[in-house]
Amino acid sequence: MINEPTSPVVAPAFWAVQLEENQHDSLTETSATIQFFGAGLIGLEMQAEAKTLKTIGGDVSEVNLGDTISSSTKPIIQIGDGVIGAWGADEMDRIGIVTKVQFSLTGKSITGVEVEWKIIFPHRIAFESDVFDSKRSPQSLNKELIDSLKLPLELEEEVTSEIFFKRARRRPDSTSPSRRRASGRSMGRSGGGDPPPPPPPDSDGDYEDMFYAEDTDDDSILTGDIVTEPGPARAVQLFFGTNRIPTGKSDWGEYYGNEYDNELREGICSVNIPPNKKQGETPRPFRIPWIYEFPEREDKHVMIKLIRELEERVFLDFIQKELSRLKENTGLIFVHGFNNTFEESAWRAGQLAWDMPFKGIVGFYSWPAIGSYLADEARVRASVEPFKKFVVQLLEESGLQKVHILAHSMGNVLLTESLNQLASDVGHKKLLHKIQQIVLAAPDIDQSIFRNSILPYFKDLGMRRTIYASDRDIALRASGVIRKRQPRLGFAGSHLFVSEWFDTVDASKVGKSSMGHSYVFQTREMLTDLHLLLNMGFAPKKRRLRDQLRENLTYWLYPW
Repeated sequence: MINEPTSPVVAPAFWAVQLEENQHDSLTETSATIQFFGAGLIGLEMQAEAKTLKTIGGDVSEVNLGDTISSSTKPIIQIGDGVIGAWGADEMDRIGIVTKVQFSLTGKSITGVEVEWKIIFPHRIAFESDVFDSKRSPQSLNKELIDSLKLPLELEEEVTSEIFFKRARRRPDSTSPSRRRASGRSMGRSGGGDPPPPPPPDSDGDYEDMFYAEDTDDDSILTGDIVTEPGPARAVQLFFGTNRIPTGKSDWGEYYGNEYDNELREGICSVNIPPNKKQGETPRPFRIPWIYEFPEREDKHVMIKLIRELEERVFLDFIQKELSRLKENTGLIFVHGFNNTFEESAWRAGQLAWDMPFKGIVGFYSWPAIGSYLADEARVRASVEPFKKFVVQLLEESGLQKVHILAHSMGNVLLTESLNQLASDVGHKKLLHKIQQIVLAAPDIDQSIFRNSILPYFKDLGMRRTIYASDRDIALRASGVIRKRQPRLGFAGSHLFVSEWFDTVDASKVGKSSMGHSYVFQTREMLTDLHLLLNMGFAPKKRRLRDQLRENLTYWLYPW
């Protein structure tokens, strides 16, 4: 028990929680497990930008993500938040930090929290300002009110890269000096005393120690040891556009084939996220190529659960409805590369939304790649018109205020040519100001063509333009050979592309990935950087990348 606290409890948000009888499983001087069934929870959410506190919840049977919380307040209580232990309407005697968030069996509502008490006063303290009213109903509170409580509390002013990278450092496991382990939480919440990055849309579950990894000498480990919490599988809902023609098959994995036309088709797609999925992985059933693949299982595999093609107006109404539920009016469009099916692009988009996690809505565009290099290059160029229509719809009619676009490999041909054509069209140019971040991941584009034909228009698009390159990218090397050794835009080393208009990131030192080509999606380092870039809008220096000079131009090294 602490009688005279020497330092305040620091947290990004503080919650007043009732500790009256039958509202907790345990209550000691070090910890508590507090249940929220009928507890009259009042949550105080700190909004860094507005510097205000808002109440969430009320006298409810269960704190429900969809029904109880207004559409303007997405986060609920999270690991690392502060807790004021209250007795009745006007007394408290302890302050703690949330160490675990408990979810219902459906994963859609919070049923309780585990708290570690940092300060317990020798007697109860009366609130100098009302925190609860007699009905425990929601109230609007501001920062001055929380300050007037005169308690040893300190609200963090903002979530910074310094805080984020504290969580990225590995922690020792006292039981095994040579190994460090993650605690195995899902990606919806973060652990430790630091504030977490925001959860993805409709993400359920909690995650802890998001970027702690396991040290190992096994080179086969590609990602951090970060896993979805055991329990029911979760689902990520995506929007999509494609110019693939439906096959007529009922199997979701074969719903769209490789045949194509110039017509834009769009809709929604649900991707299953299994429990115990490691960050960066898309676990799939064992298969013998061209012979047999074992059946999919929701508890084991990333898989499509639903595809629903929608008419244009219904599709746009769906986007608008989703945005009305989110605090961030932001969207991310993913464009896949060479030799990817519709199904594979859905897996990747779902994995990105979950693993980053992204705090707006996420979608993807699937062009009809077939697996032949020259044929795919022709097909990607034939997809420019429907992709342009898809982008214009989202910018003009969906209600999105900010759009980020991330393209991989040959998908960058589709992205750059489409945006260049829109930028040269006076009628569409004014829409492009909504595009914020443009990410060219392992771009399979001829450098000379990019510099001379694409860059003149492209340099003025977006708030920031980023290229991820690597000299360990085997797939791009093969592409360079096919192209008579013409350097690709995703090359690093002596062929690294630098420009005053782009943030070029040399990611050659990040962990291994498939063919060295999918490092942006499969490695902890790159998912961390994508979070800071897309969710936080941080420049390279604030993301702790190391600046280097080449031809008197700056590029960036990662990891630092």
